[in-house]
Amino acid sequence: MIDPRFYQRGEPLSASDIASILGASTVKGDPQRRVTAVASVGNAGPHDLCFLEDTASAEVSRAGILLVAVRGASSVGDGPTIIETRKPRAAFAQ
Repeated sequence: MIDPRFYQRGEPLSASDIASILGASTVKGDPQRRVTAVASVGNAGPHDLCFLEDTASAEVSRAGILLVAVRGASSVGDGPTIIETRKPRAAFAQ
């Protein structure tokens, strides 16, 4: 969760908005799903964006949108919207 003492919470972003900002494509799920915050894999909820470097972590994440490496996107199960990117950690930092 974003600490409001340090960061101003922005407007919700859809998966298609995020993919456009990153120059990536929405691979799987609802392109109109919206997130309101960022979180770590273990703390993410349905309104959060997080990234995966290891797709084994996908099983414990409840994130609404996941940034996933191209090579691992197909191994993530149903549930979150997946945005495929070459470098998930770098994309998350943007």
